[in-house]
Amino acid sequence: RSPGIAKFWRAILKVVYDVLDKVNALLPLDAFVNVISELIQHTDSAIRRKAMNIFNEKIVSFEGHAPEGSEDILVKMINNLTLVIQKESTSLSSEEDSAVNKQSALLCIASLAKILGNLYPGQFAEAIPIIIGADSLQSGNPQLQISSLVCLTVICQEIGPRAVPHLPKFMPLITDILNNTVNAESPNMLLQLGVVSALDTIVSVLPHFVSPYITKMLKGLLNPSIYTYDAAHSQKALIEAKATAVLSQLATSVAPRVLLTPVFSFFETAIQNGTKSTLALCSVVSQAIRNMTRDVMTSHYKQLFKFFLIAFDIRRTRSKQFDESEISVIEDSIIGAFLDLVMKLNETLFKPLFLKVVDWATIELATDGAVVSEDGLKRVLFFYKLADSLLDKLKSIFTPYFGYLIDDVIMRLERYKEEQQPIDALWNYIMSALRKSFLYDNDNLWNATKFEKIVDPVTDQMLVTSKGTSSDYLTRMNTYLVPCVGQMAVTVSNDTLWKPLNHKVLLKTREDDPEIRLAALKCIEEFYSRLGEEWLLFLAESISFLAELMEDDDVRVEKLVQQVNAEIETHLGESLDKFFN
Repeated sequence: RSPGIAKFWRAILKVVYDVLDKVNALLPLDAFVNVISELIQHTDSAIRRKAMNIFNEKIVSFEGHAPEGSEDILVKMINNLTLVIQKESTSLSSEEDSAVNKQSALLCIASLAKILGNLYPGQFAEAIPIIIGADSLQSGNPQLQISSLVCLTVICQEIGPRAVPHLPKFMPLITDILNNTVNAESPNMLLQLGVVSALDTIVSVLPHFVSPYITKMLKGLLNPSIYTYDAAHSQKALIEAKATAVLSQLATSVAPRVLLTPVFSFFETAIQNGTKSTLALCSVVSQAIRNMTRDVMTSHYKQLFKFFLIAFDIRRTRSKQFDESEISVIEDSIIGAFLDLVMKLNETLFKPLFLKVVDWATIELATDGAVVSEDGLKRVLFFYKLADSLLDKLKSIFTPYFGYLIDDVIMRLERYKEEQQPIDALWNYIMSALRKSFLYDNDNLWNATKFEKIVDPVTDQMLVTSKGTSSDYLTRMNTYLVPCVGQMAVTVSNDTLWKPLNHKVLLKTREDDPEIRLAALKCIEEFYSRLGEEWLLFLAESISFLAELMEDDDVRVEKLVQQVNAEIETHLGESLDKFFN
C-alpha cells in the first residue's frame, strides 16, 4: 500500500473517533452504560480496551459527582469490570494485551470509587478480593501490580472502615511487595513508589487496624536502600519523602501502646541499617512523643526512658560501626527526642529520671574507684553533651539540677589540670554547660560556698596549653574559658566573691608562657566589657600587673594590653597614664 493511502485511513480513523465521541455525548447515560457493558465483553481485545477507556473518560468528565439518579446504573458496572479482570486472564489475546486491559478495568473501578465510594462502600469492598487476587495484585506483572495498588488505595480512601475485613488479606501482600522491592538488585521504582503510597493512604485512613503489620512496615520503610541514592535520582527522592511520610503517619496516628514496642524492638536493626535508618527511627520516636498528651505520657515514660538509656550508649557500643561525625548526628537526634520527652514531664517524674542518667553516666561503669575507664568516658562525654542541651532548652528550669554535677565537674577539671586526661570534646561540653549553668542561674545555685569551690578548677584551666579539639590553645580559651569566667563574674555579682576571682586571673598574667598571659588578659578584658564601671573596684590592684605586661617581651601581649587599657579607659572616663607614673 502507498503511504498516501495509509495517511488517508489514519485521517478517516480520527474523524470516526470524533464522531463516536459526539454520539457518546448525546447518548442518555443508561443507554451508554448498556452499550459499554456489551462492548467490554467483545471478542476483540482492542475493542474491549477502547470501550473501557471511553467509559473512564465519561466518569472523569463528571468531576467528582455522579449525575443525580444515575448512581444505580453506574454502580452495576463494578461487577462487570471485575468480571473483565477475571476473564482477561483466560482470553486468547496476548499476555501484554490482557495486562493492559486489566489495567484499564482497574482504572475504571478507581474512577467509579472516587464518585460513588462513600455512597456504595459495600459494593466496592466486594471488588477488593479480585483487585488483590491472582489476576491483578498477585500477578507477576509490575505494571499491573501498580494499577492494582492505585485502585486499592482509592477504594480504601473512599470506603474507609468498610475495607477493614480485607486488611488481613491485602496488608501481608503489600508489605511483601515492599520488602521484595527494597531488597531487589534493580527494583522497579514505580512499583516501589506505588506500594509506599498505598501504605501512606492505608495508615492515614485506618491507623487503628495496622498494628499487626507495624514490624513488617518498619522493615521495608527503614531499609537502607530507600535512603541511599544519587542526588540526581528524583524518583528515589520521591520514594524517600513518601516513606518518611508513612513513618510520620505511624508516629502520629497509631496509639503509643501499640506503636512503641515494635519501634523499640527495631532499634537494633535500624542501627545495622546505618545512620539514615537510625535517624528515621529516632524521628518516629520524637514525633510520637510530641503527639502524646501528658496523661498518655505518664503511662509510657518508663518504657521510653528504658529505650533512651540504650540509645544514649551508642557512642560506647557502636564506635566500630559509625565514625565520629555519624555518632554525633545520631546523638543530636536522640537528644532532640529526649528533650521532647522532658518537655512533657513534671518535676516529680523528671528528677528521678535525671538522677538515674547521672548514675548511668558517672557511676555504673566505674570499677574499683576508677572513674575514667575509656568506656566510662564515652558515656560521660554524651552526658555532658546532654546536660548542655538541657540547659539550652530548659534554661533556668534545669539549672538547679546542675547542682548534682558540680563535684563531678570539679573532679574532671582537676584531672585535666593535672594532665591525667588530655583536653578533648568532653572538656568543651563541660565548659559550655558550666557557663550556661551560670548564665541561667535564677535560683542562686552558685552561692558563695559553691562558687569558691569552682574558681580554682576553672581559672587553672588556663595552665593547660594544648589545643584540644580547637585550632589552637588561644582559640580554645576564647571559645570556652573566657566567656565562662566572664559569666561567673556577672552571675555572682558580689565584690567579696569577685576579689579572689580577679586575683586568680591576675596571677596568671605572670606565667612564663606568653599564651597563658594572653588568655588571662582576655579574661580581664571580658570582666571590663561585661561589668564595666563595677570592675573598676579592682583597678588599683591590677595596675602593677598591667604595667608589667606593657613591658612584655611578646609583641602580642603588648598589643593586647593596650587594647585592655583602652577598654578600661572607656569606663574610667580618663587616661590611665597617671596610674602608671
